[in-house]
Amino acid sequence: MGKPIYLWTQSAGPFKDARARALIERLTPQLDGIFFRDERSRAAWSSISALPSSESVAPDCVFGLHDGSAQVPLQRDADSPLALISVRSWGQGAEGGQLDFTAYRAAMRRIAVNLMSQGWRCVAVSTCQGVAGYNVDDANTARSIFDGLDVAIDSDFHTPDQLVQRIRSAQLVVATRMHLAILSLISQTPVIAIAYEPKSLELFRSLGRGDAVIEIEKTSENWADSLFVDGDVISHAAKLSLTELEALSERARIPARLIRDRLHARIG
Repeated sequence: MGKPIYLWTQSAGPFKDARARALIERLTPQLDGIFFRDERSRAAWSSISALPSSESVAPDCVFGLHDGSAQVPLQRDADSPLALISVRSWGQGAEGGQLDFTAYRAAMRRIAVNLMSQGWRCVAVSTCQGVAGYNVDDANTARSIFDGLDVAIDSDFHTPDQLVQRIRSAQLVVATRMHLAILSLISQTPVIAIAYEPKSLELFRSLGRGDAVIEIEKTSENWADSLFVDGDVISHAAKLSLTELEALSERARIPARLIRDRLHARIG
């Protein structure tokens, strides 16, 4: 239809089969620009095809939601700390290998049990839930995983702003969903991430927080218990400073400004 096409911000590859590589070769000439989440994705794409003239690596666009002026510290309940846990149904490892979902399920249950034994309240919540017609609802997965445990299931849909407010009321987030992890970083709430795809691994490693992320296929009850050995689970979590967040937010907005200026020039 002759419309400008930008991909922003995307994780890409690896493109292992001939069909995927052929599709990328067909797609590239139709793109006005592409903004990758990480260098790995850029390398995967450029190994197949020349990149569009407008291309760069930029932080996920959700970092652009950070607004330092709105970060008023919340009064959290120290006597009954809150942990938010996001889970999802999945069938393979972060790098495409085998996943024992039973082990993942057991790990998430063990984290909740260990937290509650130390006086924490646990609530399951996700960025992918409560949307009619969407074929994924993580609240259903949470009900299955936490069946029989005193874990509250938040099954409603929440806007990003609503999720940020929810996250800021918590002392810890355990996030399988990458965007819940990013919203936690924006909120300066400590987060432990479980990577079901390389994008979460690349994100936390690029931030120098690789110790706070684990591949989903490596989760287990032993891993869950290891988070509590020293008595301080938060020490295993990632948190960003305001300086880091401001820099990420500024970089995350660059593609939006470029697209805006390009469209204005095209229209004007």
